[in-house]
Amino acid sequence: MESLRVADSFRVRLHAGVAQARSLGAHLTRFGDAARMAGVSRQMLDEFLTMSRARIAAAGDGFPRLEVWQEDHCAPELRLSLRPLPELGDSLALKTAPDVMLDDASVKGPNLARLTVLNEQLGAEALLLRDGAVAEGATTALLWWEGETWEGETLCTSTVTERVRSVTEAYLLDAARQYGVSVAARTVPSAALHNHEVWAVNALHGIRAVTTIDGRALPAASARLQRFRDILDRSWEPVLG
Repeated sequence: MESLRVADSFRVRLHAGVAQARSLGAHLTRFGDAARMAGVSRQMLDEFLTMSRARIAAAGDGFPRLEVWQEDHCAPELRLSLRPLPELGDSLALKTAPDVMLDDASVKGPNLARLTVLNEQLGAEALLLRDGAVAEGATTALLWWEGETWEGETLCTSTVTERVRSVTEAYLLDAARQYGVSVAARTVPSAALHNHEVWAVNALHGIRAVTTIDGRALPAASARLQRFRDILDRSWEPVLG
């Protein structure tokens, strides 16, 4: 049976006639690392990425996905899926899904179909836990704030390592450090987020404010949300560079 082994997707926009994606180099590196682990040769990977960048740039606005598929006892196959840009959002709700066990939790791809169904069943973004601690959203990385002002505040992330390595999360944490904002990793249950400003971040939507967790309203987003959206917008790179 054929299965999706690796996937990596990102938003593409046309800006002044040039196709761009945020932190594209980091996405290609993440995909390449996982594809090599899945058995794709360096030559095959390089040829595929060169072809894909040309096709993605020609397609313009969209949400393309790089994929590694594999059938039982067969060599892995590289594919490019050119998909239209979905509706973008500024906020979302989370619902905890405490008993979800994932295969290859640190690799994006094997669990996508299952997590899509889970989100549909919950009517919200699934908040995934590991041993009771906040790990990630089904399609997002989660960041939250301790402190209410730019001075003395801390941008927090999960200590859980068995999760997808988020390109957007890494960019924002690095940017926070560059601006002198304290960054910390925390091990917390979902209830500990109820009194904090929480962001769900990914390559499609950028930064979305989490409005509720399990139906409980969270504090409203502060002015720092727009500040960091502006910072994130500095990560746009040409698809053909």
